[in-house]
Amino acid sequence: VRHGLSSVLTQQARLCQAAPAVLDADDSDAPSVVSTGRCGERSLTKLRRTLRTWLVSGMTGLLILQTQMAAGAPPDKIDHAAINARVIDKHVVPRLEALARTATTLGPAIVGLCMAGTQDDAAKVRGAFRDTATALASVDFYRFGPLAEQGRREKLAFWPDPRGVVARQLRQMTAAADASVVEADAIARQSAALQGLPALEQLIVDETTPLSPAAEAQFRCKLAQAIAGNVAALSQDVLRGWTAPDGMRARMLGAGPDNPMYKSHSEASAEFVKSLLTGLQVVAELQLKPRIAGKGPGSKGPYGKLGLERDVYTAAVESLRE
Repeated sequence: VRHGLSSVLTQQARLCQAAPAVLDADDSDAPSVVSTGRCGERSLTKLRRTLRTWLVSGMTGLLILQTQMAAGAPPDKIDHAAINARVIDKHVVPRLEALARTATTLGPAIVGLCMAGTQDDAAKVRGAFRDTATALASVDFYRFGPLAEQGRREKLAFWPDPRGVVARQLRQMTAAADASVVEADAIARQSAALQGLPALEQLIVDETTPLSPAAEAQFRCKLAQAIAGNVAALSQDVLRGWTAPDGMRARMLGAGPDNPMYKSHSEASAEFVKSLLTGLQVVAELQLKPRIAGKGPGSKGPYGKLGLERDVYTAAVESLRE
């Protein structure tokens, strides 16, 4: 699976880079040149097909591992405890730290835009949003433990949203302009659709009442600041949930007969394998497939309004590979 993901990432970079790229000469089914600045439809189809192939391989490996665990047999004498420690300390925690760090830049960037309203301030907001969205994409497939608890993943990123819940609820909130919802911690009591990055993206790209020092934009500015603060708080909660003395790291590394979650280190390893498969499926089916189809609310992919689809799924594939 690792080898396959490396091939996928190399192919994706080749197909989707900003300048036109020539595909392998023996690839007769794909176009010879990809349009500047975007992935061609056939290229995306090929990438999705490759991801699906490796998803099947990974599912087969997981089935073998689970069969061995059920039979009580040591899975090829692999040191699962060492593997788990390496995944957590070299992959999970550093990426959660990056998410927590980048999420704290959103609020100050929005304050600057709402105070000065310059093009530089707008660029800083978009840059902070991009960094946070890609950092989240790199851990989004760990859909167990702290990220899954209390619906944090949905609160951070209510996506896919085929019914347009984010846009509808955001219109209702901005029309009502209730000052109480933008008070400290109040946004955390609202619908998950209003708490995270998709709602913040809508406010950033809105050209009718853009975030600015203008009087009519002040409620939207306060709402954007509240959402940014909530994203930062949720990111910190997820990080603490992994690194606290009794957190997810300690529970996974302390696998054993007395552990209520993981009776063996191989069970904890299986959790990571399932996360890998989840990530492959999300990229192939939720991010690439709607773009290939070119229709429906999800056809632009995650954060399409800001043109970040490629950045987000590239971050996801890179994280899966590593």
